[in-house]
Amino acid sequence: MKAVVERLSYWGHLFRLAGKPCIVMATADTNGVNIVSDYLEKVANVMGLNVVDK
Repeated sequence: MKAVVERLSYWGHLFRLAGKPCIVMATADTNGVNIVSDYLEKVANVMGLNVVDK
């Protein structure tokens, strides 16, 4: 996921993803999945994505 965020960060600066729907997914072996999914939702919102579900 880190690689995806890094590669899409360029588009985030150009707002090419503004208004596009997205779904945030995260898996974890421990209870840290909520922290990770909340962070990914914030990253998606900064890039202009419309988070539909997580």
